[in-house]
Amino acid sequence: MKNFESFFTKLTEEEKEIVLILRGIVLDCIPNLKEKISYNVPYYFLNTRICFIWPSSIPLGPKKGVEFGFCQGHLLSDPRNLLFSGERKIVRSISYFSKKEIQTRTLRNFLLEAVILDDQIRPSSKRKR
Repeated sequence: MKNFESFFTKLTEEEKEIVLILRGIVLDCIPNLKEKISYNVPYYFLNTRICFIWPSSIPLGPKKGVEFGFCQGHLLSDPRNLLFSGERKIVRSISYFSKKEIQTRTLRNFLLEAVILDDQIRPSSKRKR
């Protein structure tokens, strides 16, 4: 899969609704993010991978719903324990089973913090001197 459209055709109708909302939040919140399909799902980059959207229809993803993951999620502040780690050490995620569960403000706050972290952890060779 090379682009969002081919990824999108693989989803159930409910997943499509959730994915479109999540993608809209990401691109609205941080318009200069680059979208790239990796592991058959959309990842969003600035200097490093920031986040991804992984529906259950795509292999290796969640068993149900749509997972919104933060690639450096272990560094995000999460006082309400909304982010799930499972057995992963670095990635943290939130699973959505319906579009009604999406809390735009909360997700935007995590995204903005993730962008700040991305700037801090980017490879030193890419930093402006």
